[in-house]
Amino acid sequence: GFVWKKGGKRRNWKKRFMLLSGGFLYYFVKPPTARPGSREFINLAKGRIPLVDAYANGSFEHRKFDFAFQIITPTRTYIMRADSAAEKDFWLTTVREEAALLRYQHDLAAAGSST
Repeated sequence: GFVWKKGGKRRNWKKRFMLLSGGFLYYFVKPPTARPGSREFINLAKGRIPLVDAYANGSFEHRKFDFAFQIITPTRTYIMRADSAAEKDFWLTTVREEAALLRYQHDLAAAGSST
């Protein structure tokens, strides 16, 4: 679905369509027509946020906008905002659950390779 994302360089707000696929949160100008995971899908994306080791900060408060939150990765902090409290909760839950699943899968793989 759509969410507002603050730019990393220009620092302006852009409405982006977000889609979760393969451990990444991809963002697009409009909903993609390509199949997730395909080369066309990846090429259509404006960018992607790796959710491995990501943290969703719902207590972040923006001075101008309600329903703001952060997605914090080891390399960058993304500032987002939703149009409602329900949408904000949806995105926080989605990112937290995917990050937890990725950590669990990583831990399982690490435990399996050490035996």
